[in-house]
Amino acid sequence: MGQVYLATSPSGDHVAVKVIRSEYVNDEEFRRRFAHEVDAAGRVHSPYTVPVVDADPDAERPWLATRYVPGPSLDRALAEHGPLPAAGVATLMYGVAEALHAMHAVQVIHRDLKPANVLLCADRPRVIDFGIAKAVDTTPLTSTGVRLGTPRFMAPEQAEGRPALPASDVFALGGLACYAATGHAPFGDGQEAAILYRVVHDEPAIEGCPPELREVIARCLAKDPALRPTPLDLMGELRAHAPGDRSWLPPEIARSLPTYTGPATTPPPSRSPRRFGPWSLAAAALAGAAVTAAALVPFVGRREAVQAQSPTASTTHGPTPAPTSTGRLLGTYRDIDVTFGYSLDLTGDPRHPKRGAGDLRYAETEDLEAAKLSLLDPGKPGDYRSCLDNTRYLPLYDVQEARKRLVCVRTDTAIALVKVTDVVYKPAHHIRLDLTVWSL
Repeated sequence: MGQVYLATSPSGDHVAVKVIRSEYVNDEEFRRRFAHEVDAAGRVHSPYTVPVVDADPDAERPWLATRYVPGPSLDRALAEHGPLPAAGVATLMYGVAEALHAMHAVQVIHRDLKPANVLLCADRPRVIDFGIAKAVDTTPLTSTGVRLGTPRFMAPEQAEGRPALPASDVFALGGLACYAATGHAPFGDGQEAAILYRVVHDEPAIEGCPPELREVIARCLAKDPALRPTPLDLMGELRAHAPGDRSWLPPEIARSLPTYTGPATTPPPSRSPRRFGPWSLAAAALAGAAVTAAALVPFVGRREAVQAQSPTASTTHGPTPAPTSTGRLLGTYRDIDVTFGYSLDLTGDPRHPKRGAGDLRYAETEDLEAAKLSLLDPGKPGDYRSCLDNTRYLPLYDVQEARKRLVCVRTDTAIALVKVTDVVYKPAHHIRLDLTVWSL
């Protein structure tokens, strides 16, 4: 479908840019499908996907940029290191189910869930590449009888040329789990027609799957879509296997996680304003990197957080920085716990975060979110003047990356310096941060 490049944003963050191949630029059906991808990207939001940061479906060569997350695809990981252990398969199933739940909640079906479209990242699995995703409530983009998908992981209804359903993604998830556990797809390999026949008529070969997961995998692979569990059902069954730290991957895969390399090159030409944000992209080829396709997943749009716990803010006042000549110190706070989906007000009571909107929010994408958020360059002092002078604003920033940087937040009345000190997944998903607030 296209080439993938590594790019650098003005703030220094790495992003993956998918640029469609030149032979497709005059294919109106392809352009329509690509534009649909971009539209779908704004409707899905999950920590088990990868945010879109910019896109231009109307460019001479349409492109889409997502945050770069280092991690091999499932098929590459298995080719190099062999099948996952039972606990890793269960965590994979939980993460993919959570991603599908977010997609189906906004009437988006992936339709091509396969090992190449799941990245094994250090903290969790992530579903990528909605390359042939189809919103349920839109006009079909393909003619009758045309199958879109990968035969080895295609549901029976898709194999027979019938419309894909949300349950079709669950069937593919069952196939993914079998593949992750055994290294083999549940209906084997071979000619496409033979695979499709087995998908429709034969029972899946799941004998090599872990005994404790065999039953749930079998239910995902039921021929009748009505008999398959929903993603929410699977999340409930597998919640004990939700990733709680960064050790879910086998050590040999964790050690292989890629790092950024590559020379800068020229970004693709653009014929129209970008859809998502003021990013300037300088692309670099992803030679040998694990990102095999850019993820077409959400940057805009929101959904309710899965966590239902109330925030448990525990704070103490630490040493007070000296006030500056241009900013009056309002307060210094230590160890504020901000629950997943909650926010705090800088000039109200930041020690007690609240659900919903605020000056600084821990978003469901596992990003810090603010109207004006900026990053201090390494070596810059964490003070009022540094934050005031830094006007390279971002709407979102990954919390794991934020642990390595000092973050500034600006409102109409205040400036704050934020230091994320911890990200906690169990028993309640939250971040812990230190906060210093000055008035403007």
